[in-house]
Amino acid sequence: RSSMPLDDAATWAMLAQGFTIGIFQIEKQLGRTWSKNLQPMNIDELSDLISIIRPGPMESGMHTSYRSVKMKGEDAVYIHPSLKPIMGRTYSALLYQEQVIEICRQLAGMSLIDADNVRKAMGKKKPEEMKKWLDVFVNGCTANNIDILTAQEIWGYIEKFAGYGFNKSHGVGYALLAYETAYLKANYTTEFLCAKLRHAESHPDKFEQMSALVYDAKLFDIEIVPPRVSVGNKD
Repeated sequence: RSSMPLDDAATWAMLAQGFTIGIFQIEKQLGRTWSKNLQPMNIDELSDLISIIRPGPMESGMHTSYRSVKMKGEDAVYIHPSLKPIMGRTYSALLYQEQVIEICRQLAGMSLIDADNVRKAMGKKKPEEMKKWLDVFVNGCTANNIDILTAQEIWGYIEKFAGYGFNKSHGVGYALLAYETAYLKANYTTEFLCAKLRHAESHPDKFEQMSALVYDAKLFDIEIVPPRVSVGNKD
């Protein structure tokens, strides 16, 4: 791993084309589609991709907001200007639990402990506890000159997200593993596909996996032939 460069052009180009079959976390259709849509070019952006294809961000429409700003050059839209420093690096999208904590701190004036308790309450999805924190959040926002309707709208976004969102270290950890598998596929394609086919037997959908890998090999001009009785190993 230490000798694996994180700026390998072939790896990032392959991800931008959506050739992610066999790549950790993004090998299914959703991952392939959004890898092509978002074209990550560094570990942070790959972490964003892995984090964005989760129920919370997608329910909130964060995937389309992210794409519009990053790929189409559209202006970022924020419910309130105070969100820009928190969500600017992720192209106006709410992707990480740390951002939820910062929203609670910066907009509602909550302590780190209370902000983290909001994150935990959202994950547990307990209505009575959520109602308590909603009141605290809205009251804190109004004390910071944010109107009630805006505060409630912001709460709606983070409520949809927080039960499913990653923390940043989780996203980056997954991104590094995804990059490593992508690097091997981009630079040692034949060996990578052979290894994946060899272990396809243990995959939950082994026939689907084998079919996908055979199709993928064709995209790289690699022919995969079935076993032949007449041509066996020499050993």
